[in-house]
Amino acid sequence: MMRRLLRYVALPRTITPFEQQYLVRLNRLAFGVLLAHLPVLVFIAWWNDTGPGLAAALGAVAIAGPVLAMAFDDRLRRVSTVIAISAVLLAGILVHVGQGPMQIEMHFHFFVIVASLAVFGNPQVVLAATGTVALHHLAVWLIFPVSVFNYDAAVWVVAVHTLFLALETVGACFIARGFFDNVIGFERIVEQRTRALAARQRDMRQLLDNVAQGFLTIDPDGQASPERSRAVDRWFGEAAGASSWFDLLESLDPAFGSRSRSAWAAVAEDFLPIELNLAQMPRLLQTGSRSFEIEYRPIASEEGAPRFLVVISDVSERVRREAADAMRREDLELLAGLLDDRAGTLAFLDDASRSLAELASTAASLESQQRSLHTLKGNAGVAGFGEIATRVHRLEDRLGEGTGPLGPVDLAPLGLILGRFAALADQLREGSRTAVEVEPRRLDELETAILDGEGRSQLIERARDLRRDPVEARLARLGEHAQRLADRLGRSNLSVRTEGAGVRVDRQRWAPIWANLVHTVNNAVGHGLETREERLARGKHPEGHLSLRASESQDHVVIEVEDDGRGIDLDRVAARARALGVRADTESEILDAVFADGLSTAAQVDEVAGRGVGMAALKAAVTELGGHVQLFTRSGHGTRIRIEVPRRAEDTRAGKARRRSSAASLAVVPPAATL
Repeated sequence: MMRRLLRYVALPRTITPFEQQYLVRLNRLAFGVLLAHLPVLVFIAWWNDTGPGLAAALGAVAIAGPVLAMAFDDRLRRVSTVIAISAVLLAGILVHVGQGPMQIEMHFHFFVIVASLAVFGNPQVVLAATGTVALHHLAVWLIFPVSVFNYDAAVWVVAVHTLFLALETVGACFIARGFFDNVIGFERIVEQRTRALAARQRDMRQLLDNVAQGFLTIDPDGQASPERSRAVDRWFGEAAGASSWFDLLESLDPAFGSRSRSAWAAVAEDFLPIELNLAQMPRLLQTGSRSFEIEYRPIASEEGAPRFLVVISDVSERVRREAADAMRREDLELLAGLLDDRAGTLAFLDDASRSLAELASTAASLESQQRSLHTLKGNAGVAGFGEIATRVHRLEDRLGEGTGPLGPVDLAPLGLILGRFAALADQLREGSRTAVEVEPRRLDELETAILDGEGRSQLIERARDLRRDPVEARLARLGEHAQRLADRLGRSNLSVRTEGAGVRVDRQRWAPIWANLVHTVNNAVGHGLETREERLARGKHPEGHLSLRASESQDHVVIEVEDDGRGIDLDRVAARARALGVRADTESEILDAVFADGLSTAAQVDEVAGRGVGMAALKAAVTELGGHVQLFTRSGHGTRIRIEVPRRAEDTRAGKARRRSSAASLAVVPPAATL
């Protein structure tokens, strides 16, 4: 207890610059007040006829101590103590020379002095003053009582006086120490807290400099704070000093930086929930041979203005590993495709190469790239190249960000994959350029025609026709894709029927149609066909049906895709069409609107549909060949799409020969023979 009391009374030994300046000013002020006491004492002594000369002499003696201390002692706290002792001595002289009826009132000067000494912020100054008062009263009361009181006061009167002085001393000490701790010692508090904060900052800096991730903070305007982890400087060098985070990103990857800046505009607007806006920010930054994943997190701010933590992770090794894994999966898909359907796989690679050329063309617009990507993704799904379909879907997402057409940097990874596949395909073609795949039935038909003595020109047309592309195989591949898609969407209760009717067409001429026909299958399975439960609830057969048919006349080749699903919601199509500025007043106009660019009734974009470009691409491909597309639908019963393409002159002759010999149709493609 005593130790605690002594620690409370004794101030720290070190005097801060602020306390030193404060005591210099306060000591000078207090000394001036003491000097002002001298004329007052002389006047009161003269008034009471108690000896003005004596008052002047005693006052001079009392003030001699502060004069010497101010002149020769540089220990400011000791000077304050001397001033306090001198002040109570002057108060004692005041009581002595103020004898008479008002003498007792003069005692209040002691209490005023003790209270005033709290401004020194030093309990020892207060104690020195009250100790001096106690000694003064005791000594004078014993020797010359009338000098203290104007009557012969009893001991108990002195005791009561002393008690009040002691109580005031306790209060004054408390005030003095509090004043020191919270005002005079504020600099010490700030210094201590500054040291503590500096220590915490050193610890935090040490932590930030030794973590594998990069950290920095930005404000809603994208301005970066100067504090950041060492990893940021190590990875990005001088560019890390950019005041704007998005300037830094654009210096590393202009396209990525531009997308990030555009997406950040939604964060700054604060219209949607902040978490949703931050989730839309581009994440993967590619710079040189390194890959960085960027994450944004909101930070609570005491100032009210929000800030955001940017977390940067070097994921180069993970990206390389994932790329290697994806490459192995793609190679396996290619191998499986070649073993299962070499002709279809090679045809897909040809179509993909054309699509990539269209995407990379300097004349490619945003709309044309959307069509090419959507078509390429659909055909990759038909051919069984899921990894390529996923990559193309990511490019569609990138195109959907609204930052302009894809550039060479965006298309480079896809080009590398397709180039690698094309090189392998060329090697395969080198060994089979003289081979033609022919169904055994075609060989039987040719043999029968020869035995029947069919004319030379007809036989030549039959032989030429064998080089053309069998529609049956194309439709069969689409049917297999439809079945896989139905399984993935939980609609495995799907029956697919294909009818080729022996139709064969020129591979090169029909390539754009085959490339885009997949959109009709995706729409039929993804939008049209219901689940088993929905079909049962509507009183329909639990098994959905999809038909892919081909037929030919003297002048046209006809392809039809028909499902028995829910049909097209004409009201919904009309609403979407009007929102796009497309006329949709009559049923005919509504059906035509289905082929408008950007129109989709899908609730959200996925890997199957939702872009609104597939049917537009199909119509464009058919129109390019001089054909037309018709759409028939009935609510609750299904949809049928009919494509008519005029035949060329040489195709017409071959068609006549086929129709005379066969009108057969196939549900699946039989094994091929080689001629």
